[in-house]
Amino acid sequence: MTARIALAMVGRSAVSFEVLKQWIGALREIHWPGPTFLMPEIYAAGEWIGVVPARNLCTHIALGNPDWDYLLWIDADHKVNHQMFERLQEHAAAGLAVVGGLYYMRAYPFEVNGFGERCEDGVKYVSPEILVPRLNPPRSTVIPVAGVGTGTMLIRRDVLERMAELRGAGNIWHAEKIPWEQQIAFLERGEPLSGVMTEDILFCLDVAELLGEQVWLDLDPRMETGHQGEQTVDRLHYLAAHQITIPPGTDLSKLKLPKGYEVVRPK
Repeated sequence: MTARIALAMVGRSAVSFEVLKQWIGALREIHWPGPTFLMPEIYAAGEWIGVVPARNLCTHIALGNPDWDYLLWIDADHKVNHQMFERLQEHAAAGLAVVGGLYYMRAYPFEVNGFGERCEDGVKYVSPEILVPRLNPPRSTVIPVAGVGTGTMLIRRDVLERMAELRGAGNIWHAEKIPWEQQIAFLERGEPLSGVMTEDILFCLDVAELLGEQVWLDLDPRMETGHQGEQTVDRLHYLAAHQITIPPGTDLSKLKLPKGYEVVRPK
């Protein structure tokens, strides 16, 4: 039986037409077996209310529609693989609760938005020692993680329904300020800092702690997406940032590097 997968997207006013072309191509290649929920920018007193309230409103509207089994969150600026929907059906057939796809931070070292374990200060990115050998060459596999990003996140319907019962419809998604001492610890380790634990990470932690469900990170290229800017940040950027050494005897003329990268010989 084909799972009915709904689509949720927080719309932003300035999105590249390249993203639209990707979606048109994807939707023309395969039948879309579920509704789409587009949440526009919402303003109160002239100010945007923020992504967390918008995500809760979109989820509330989606749960009022019975015609879907899984909800796919995806950022409005993400380019998608045309075979993504085939991969989503595989996850639905396996009954997975929450699955995140590969996508990468916009700046060096282009970390994957997947978090492998909890620590005293929050969560840690999945280690390159785990990811690099599984990304090159590509593998069709999932790994258990503590959290994934909503840039590409597939959620089984009952997970959202149970979370709404436990936390309330307006608090399924929430963000929390990081205590000052933990912010200082982040800075001292040279890690990026926003001052908050974002709603996607907290949602995944809640799914594990409150519902006892496992969160997964999918390494299959079919579910891999990328932020569209001057160039799409993808696995080539990540591998170039984390594969430091080049084996002796490598023909440098045959290396395939992302646009803007070059081989630098040690002095």
